Amino acid sequence: MVERVLRSRAEQLAGYRRVLEARDPTTPADRLRILAADEIRPVRVWTGLNPHAPPDALELLAHDEDNYVRRIALHHPSAPETALLHIPPFETAKAGTSHFMDRETIAHHPNASRALRKAMISEGTCRARSECRHTKSMWRIRRRRLTL
Repeated sequence: MVERVLRSRAEQLAGYRRVLEARDPTTPADRLRILAADEIRPVRVWTGLNPHAPPDALELLAHDEDNYVRRIALHHPSAPETALLHIPPFETAKAGTSHFMDRETIAHHPNASRALRKAMISEGTCRARSECRHTKSMWRIRRRRLTL
């Protein structure tokens, strides 16, 4: 069970301000790096949803203990391959080898190398036998949604 932390009104307002800052596409990359390590979950979530989140901040979010925050980092089009490599062990620990949702996303991620794609597909991750033809259009749609 997740431990619930009771915060004062001042702490709640400060957290809300950080969420607004993380949501803002004009927030500088240095500040987004700091927000990626914030103790408040919504701040980390909105940092991962920011279209200008730097790759090292996404790497930090990929190591997060919260599954939702890791998934947000995974679905970001700018997530570096090193961040993608940290997600499968969490999925394996939680669901074993019968669940491939995150690994299938990694196999079709625009920043995944050919070697990583081949490794994921050879493990039976992807339902498609060869490279997916819809990969590029899927990530274009996600990138467009992030910029709106």
